[in-house]
Amino acid sequence: MYEVPACVTLAQAILESATSAGWGSSSLFRIANNPFGIKFSHRAIEPSHDQQVLGSTGLPIPDPYGAFDAQTWEIENGQKKVMVAQFQRFPNLTEAFKAHAQLLCSPHYQAAFAVRHDWKQFAERLGPKTSPLDSEHCGYSTNPSYSAELIKLVVLYRLNDPRAVEWLATGQDPGHGASTGRIVESSDQRVIENPAGRRMNP
Repeated sequence: MYEVPACVTLAQAILESATSAGWGSSSLFRIANNPFGIKFSHRAIEPSHDQQVLGSTGLPIPDPYGAFDAQTWEIENGQKKVMVAQFQRFPNLTEAFKAHAQLLCSPHYQAAFAVRHDWKQFAERLGPKTSPLDSEHCGYSTNPSYSAELIKLVVLYRLNDPRAVEWLATGQDPGHGASTGRIVESSDQRVIENPAGRRMNP
């Protein structure tokens, strides 16, 4: 429908929601259903403040499309700067994925969308602008290695291979000539053990 490369979308969800504890461990993902780091200023849906909804305790229920404050970092003048920013809150992941696709189809991301049929070029153009005159990069992130990290995730976890679904479903790596990966069940989580011995939360 939106024609955004699914493998890049998945890589962004992995990268944007990760902390030192693993994939999907950020408070932005766990509490606000936002795995893409979408800022509140980029929201596609305006929250309604016509009526405040109260919960059973008498306290107001957070607007499902409201703002969510979270710590993040940006690169400014070559320096890493830690800050608290306002991000978009979503009622569920379906709405988050839809908003992410709509965002990448917007005019701001036209340079990336124009090469959407080549996922590597698409990922490359999501990287930060190198100058005010840079018209090839869209600046989804200010991280200079953002595009390279997305491409690395797609390649490492074969996110562009439709057989990856079979791998997750059966635990058997369907790749030809590749070392076998297998799904390992532990007491509290389901993880994939890849040929290099790393474990990743699916």
